[in-house]
Amino acid sequence: MGRFKVQVDEATLLKAYRIESLEPQEWQDVDHETIDSLAGGMTSSASSSNDAASDPLGLGAIVDVTGMSMEQKAAVLISSKSFDPKAFLSAVHPDATYEELAMGIRNLRHSLDSRSEAIRVLVEENFDRFVSVKFSADGLYGEMKEGLLADSTDFASNALKSQLKLATAKADQVFLPVLENASKADKLRSTLAVFERSKFFFNLPGSLREAVEARRYDAAMRDYKKGKFLLESKPGQLLPTSLATAQSSQSSGSSAVSDSQKRIFDKVWTAVEKVMSEMRET
Repeated sequence: MGRFKVQVDEATLLKAYRIESLEPQEWQDVDHETIDSLAGGMTSSASSSNDAASDPLGLGAIVDVTGMSMEQKAAVLISSKSFDPKAFLSAVHPDATYEELAMGIRNLRHSLDSRSEAIRVLVEENFDRFVSVKFSADGLYGEMKEGLLADSTDFASNALKSQLKLATAKADQVFLPVLENASKADKLRSTLAVFERSKFFFNLPGSLREAVEARRYDAAMRDYKKGKFLLESKPGQLLPTSLATAQSSQSSGSSAVSDSQKRIFDKVWTAVEKVMSEMRET
């Protein structure tokens, strides 16, 4: 199987990968179109090593850049910003006589005059369009300076700022109550979860009375001991501090919170002891 021979153009690679050379020693990010570089000064068609341009002097020679380095291409190709007439003559017309070069100058002047004439005709044919576009652009610019882009409007940003402030105020008006209600709902769910966990303790007076009336004294004693254990060893699980604070809006400080908890526990446990005392008397 034959090998593919791929010709790589240096200028195209440098611009594509944004590097200064084909052997960079550090990270580079070079924009060849905005800096003065050989790669940036060559057009895509001019830098292609597979293209052969016609002779601008009209002497029948072919400007073949195959095998040339990027520096040589930049000097020989007339579309390059680094075009060098001496290098061009040396590479393309090394054996041209004086008469041939004089003819080439005449051909070049004739080519330039032809292009100038073509440009003149183009301008004449489209002069009315040029004037119309210029007039319309000037009119639009004047209207924008007096209205939309006037200094008094801070270059059209004042209206935008007002709309943003109005939208912010409207959003606060609509969404703040929603957020507050969501916070209240979270607190209620937390409170219900606490009471669910503490349901046994707070329902203890009623469950004990039912057990005593049904003469299930063993169950009553078991529940009584369980409630006493929870009260003495795990009061925080029965009524967390945050819930105890909510129960007493007048409380402040850790001691007040403790008093609030104690009042709630004492109320429940007094009812428990009353039921157990009645059970002992039966």
